[in-house]
Amino acid sequence: MRSASSIPFCESPGGPLAREAAGRQIDARERAGDHAAARDAAASYIKRFPSGPYAGLAQLLLER
Repeated sequence: MRSASSIPFCESPGGPLAREAAGRQIDARERAGDHAAARDAAASYIKRFPSGPYAGLAQLLLER
């Protein structure tokens, strides 16, 4: 089952909300305690959006 925050990203990965949705996935997975999934999402985010608004959070998780 997909979370509501993943719907914009999954249905339109190149759409205008993709960067925000991908960043929110990192945050949501980390807050839920799924650290491995958060790191995977962070690595993907950095590749796609290296200067995005969640790049700092993504980099922080990858450095742990």
